[in-house]
Amino acid sequence: MPCFYIVVNFTAAASPAEALAKYDKPLPAGWTAGVMNHGEYIRWWLIDERPLLFYSALVGLSVSVLWLWGVGFWAWKRSRNSPPTLHD
Repeated sequence: MPCFYIVVNFTAAASPAEALAKYDKPLPAGWTAGVMNHGEYIRWWLIDERPLLFYSALVGLSVSVLWLWGVGFWAWKRSRNSPPTLHD
């Protein structure tokens, strides 16, 4: 979940000019980027500012998704190879 949150915020982050054009509401003074959330901005960064954090979260998200897919596949494969039960 934290990796998903980080990746989504990086992809939704807007620079001051983008935020003003898109939401017609300026970012607070001193912010380099923000993410709109329920009518208010959350302070965030652009990918160019924190590339290591973004790519680390992207790798973490990818590994998590692959692990979940692998567990699901393993469970499916195991149930497929198990002997029939009385209910089958």
